[in-house]
Amino acid sequence: MITTLTVLTILFSLIITFGSQPLVLYKMPNGIVEYFSSFYPEFVIKSYLNGSSQPALITVFVNLPNGMKLIEESFTQSLAIPFASLKPYMKYWLTYLPNRAIVNTSLLVIVTYFDNGKAYSSAEEIAYSPSWIINNYGMQIVASINVIGKTAPIN
Repeated sequence: MITTLTVLTILFSLIITFGSQPLVLYKMPNGIVEYFSSFYPEFVIKSYLNGSSQPALITVFVNLPNGMKLIEESFTQSLAIPFASLKPYMKYWLTYLPNRAIVNTSLLVIVTYFDNGKAYSSAEEIAYSPSWIINNYGMQIVASINVIGKTAPIN
């Protein structure tokens, strides 16, 4: 009983200490992707306009060995996609993984903000390994994508 209590105390201390720290962080041209250890394996996409959280149209495609497929589209500030909902798409990777080789792929995310008849977009890729989805790896991947609301002249 005391051993179990000690182990649980140590585990909870580690979760509290390291649970909110990203395991990996990388910067994209218009945002940041953070990889956290988590009990809820999922992708979370957050939309920003000029650095301020704003609702936008978030469109998500899964990259497959033989093309891309639309998996989610929503007008929101934050979109969560559980790993479990991506499992059906991972069967395509199993056919292309010789001897369970390590492969990385990505989600293609397009965030579009609408303002007075104008649309501003940012497209980013979120890297992950299909094995994380297949094995339901305890990771939360949070992408904060910033749309720059300005027009660029085209000549």
